Amino acid sequence: DPELAKNTVQSLLTIFVESTLGDTRKDSDSARKFIDDQIKEYEKRLIEAENRVKDFKRKNAGMMPGSGENYFSQLKAAKGQLSVVELELKQAQNLRDELKRQVAGEEPVFGIVPSSVSSVGGMSHPLDSRIAALEQRLDELLLKYTDKHPDVINARETKKRLEKQRDKDLAEMKKTMPNFHQATGLNQNPVYQQLKISLSQAEAKIAGLLPRVNEYRENVKRLETLADTIPQIEADLKNLNRDYNINKRNYEQLLSRRESARLSERAESSADDVKFRVIDPPRAAFEPIGPNRPLFESVVLLGGLVAGVAFAFFLSLIKPMFDTPKRLQEVTQMPVLGYVSRVWTPREKKRRRLEIISFGVVGLALLLLFTGMLTIELMEIDLMASIKSRLG
Repeated sequence: DPELAKNTVQSLLTIFVESTLGDTRKDSDSARKFIDDQIKEYEKRLIEAENRVKDFKRKNAGMMPGSGENYFSQLKAAKGQLSVVELELKQAQNLRDELKRQVAGEEPVFGIVPSSVSSVGGMSHPLDSRIAALEQRLDELLLKYTDKHPDVINARETKKRLEKQRDKDLAEMKKTMPNFHQATGLNQNPVYQQLKISLSQAEAKIAGLLPRVNEYRENVKRLETLADTIPQIEADLKNLNRDYNINKRNYEQLLSRRESARLSERAESSADDVKFRVIDPPRAAFEPIGPNRPLFESVVLLGGLVAGVAFAFFLSLIKPMFDTPKRLQEVTQMPVLGYVSRVWTPREKKRRRLEIISFGVVGLALLLLFTGMLTIELMEIDLMASIKSRLG
């Protein structure tokens, strides 16, 4: 039935289109949900990696691979500063030693000049020049540093120690006035006074340089202990950055995929969803498109004839017959003395003629049927419509 075939194909086509659209929407929703879940997961990993890198940099500030050159330059600069300060200290120490030698060898060439002193406050002491030099040095340091600076603290302690020693010496000089006047006369030697002042300045400079030398030495020692720590810090930072970059790259790829999926969904929605275009819709044709009936009928006829001949040949093989005495002798290898012809009775002759006539009628009917069907096909005669019209 052409209509039944058409309806069946149309139903199958409708089911296919609807199921495909439904599966497409379902697949899109599943893919979008999967991408969103992955983005949340990698966003969490990325934040954790960023926090690890941030904490690591905060913990190891100043020793990062990017500041590796700063570290070695700091170490080199610290060693250079230490060398400069040590050289200054050495020069100051040599100058102090030379001044001590000169002070020890200086003679009081002006003699002893008596002096009448009414009070201790009018007495002079060799440490006064050193105290004055320290006060000048302290004023210079306060212009550069605060009160908590080691140089300032050391200068003040030295000044207090010298003042205490001076007060003690002046108290003893008061008890022995003649000796005090003699010392006063010696102090009035200008060369001796200048040497004492220079010696005080040298000792004050040494006292100021010693804390700086110790501070620079501690700084160099601290930086040298970090020399073995820097490579390990660099390796740890590389591992943290590698994990961070992997998570960041995957996160950005997922964001790009989600944006592409959104663009695809917008394009589909703007195009009023997916549309299927059926190129060859089902229809009920008035004539069958196949097979080639004339050829098909000819092949069937020829096949039937070949099958009949083959069947007859098969029967002759399973039930062999001898047509001549000579053939019988050849097969049996025995002499044939004679043969008797078959005598057909009237009844057998009648049946034989009937069989031949029946075979001829059947063969003629088959040939007529084949010719009629071939004519109908070639002339495109609608046999069923003709029969219905005649019966109707």
